[in-house]
Amino acid sequence: MKLNIGLKVLIAASTVVVLAFAVFILYFDSELKQTTTENLKAELLETGRLSTSSISNWMGGRALLVNALAQDVATDPTSQKARILVDNKTLNDMFAFTYFGSAQGEMIMSPNDPLPEGYDPRIRPWYKAASDAKAGVLTEPYQDAATGSLIVTISYPVQDGNKFHGAVGGDIVIDTLSDILAQVNLGGDGYAFLVNEFGDVISHPNAEHVLKPMKEIYPENTPDVSMNVNNVNYDAEQIFLFFKVEGLPTVNWYLGFVVERDKAFASSNEFRLTAVVAGVLSTISCDYCPEPFDKIFSDTPCRFSDRGHEKPSEWELGC
Repeated sequence: MKLNIGLKVLIAASTVVVLAFAVFILYFDSELKQTTTENLKAELLETGRLSTSSISNWMGGRALLVNALAQDVATDPTSQKARILVDNKTLNDMFAFTYFGSAQGEMIMSPNDPLPEGYDPRIRPWYKAASDAKAGVLTEPYQDAATGSLIVTISYPVQDGNKFHGAVGGDIVIDTLSDILAQVNLGGDGYAFLVNEFGDVISHPNAEHVLKPMKEIYPENTPDVSMNVNNVNYDAEQIFLFFKVEGLPTVNWYLGFVVERDKAFASSNEFRLTAVVAGVLSTISCDYCPEPFDKIFSDTPCRFSDRGHEKPSEWELGC
């Protein structure tokens, strides 16, 4: 079938429109993706820096209180004096429990909740860690003997010179750490959690994940604490990256971010869809509006009509 000039021009115009939109979409989509990625990097880096600093300062302030308690008890480690020092409002406000475990096995605690029969502080992880380190320590999570809750403890040895009198400690419930992490703002695109250097989760929005290894929680594409803003895969469905919490005694903890890619790159996806729809509509509009081209470029021969006039000059030329 022979194509007239108008249809040829129409096809050519449609092709140009489609190609132009395709090039525009590819170019602008690439630019928008790169810009979105760079903005996301900057936002996550700043959020990670501020959040880890806050956690470090929060833990550091409590470590100073426990250290001060250890020094005060060391001046007079008698039960009577230690009980007064431990039963302090500021300490009670900052910790779930504060206590002194003596080298003789006595346990002085505030609030004074009952302990299991035969309880010996000297075999507890917080006491042994402070005794071995001869310095302040932060424990990994463990189960509290009094409440059964998962806690971490900041503990310090009580020493007078070379004489070891025992250890003091302050308990922080894991749920408290979860409340702090819930305040980390990722713009609704994800969540934050705490993990140690071995990949074991310390705090997570889902309480069932606490103390589980990341490879069990995220069996596919298991993240690693070495992932940061510069080496993370931004094309993955879930974007993982980690920031070390500096200044914590004896432990290496990392603040982890989980970002849902579809949410983080929603603007880029919306543009891509809008551009495709616009390109299709433009093409359709060209295909279904052929009249102007037909009028201009019609290849139908001109027709002379003789309306009974005798002179050729009076003939009417019709096209």
